[in-house]
Amino acid sequence: MSVLREEEFETFLKRRASTVNGLLVHGADSAAVSMLARRVISGFGDISQIDVAEAKSAPGGFMDQMLSLSLLGDRQLLFVDGADEASLKFLEPAFSQSALSNFVLIAADNLNKSSKLRAAAEAANLVACLAIYEEDAAAVRERV
Repeated sequence: MSVLREEEFETFLKRRASTVNGLLVHGADSAAVSMLARRVISGFGDISQIDVAEAKSAPGGFMDQMLSLSLLGDRQLLFVDGADEASLKFLEPAFSQSALSNFVLIAADNLNKSSKLRAAAEAANLVACLAIYEEDAAAVRERV
């Protein structure tokens, strides 16, 4: 769908998060990735932590959760923390969704340009991607 810049993140949360199925946040600065993931999580009521090892062994279970509807009508957030290249096995069907479903938040370490997970997320129609790069000392002070 789109590749976001850090300065677009707040606007994404306010206006566009309700129109997509997911967000991939990745980068070498694990503290910043974690902080941005927490910001996304704070906007959702119903959150499920996905066990990556279990989802890799049974990818259909993840898609069942992705497509299930809440009895209260709200979208559920599925949090995939520590995603890696092998996570594409269970995430790829979610990336190919053409209709709104539950929201998947994917937090990963630095994914380079040749990463299949990153490429699949960037090519998906309803998934946004945000790469976090290491900040200099002035940017860290401003963030804090």
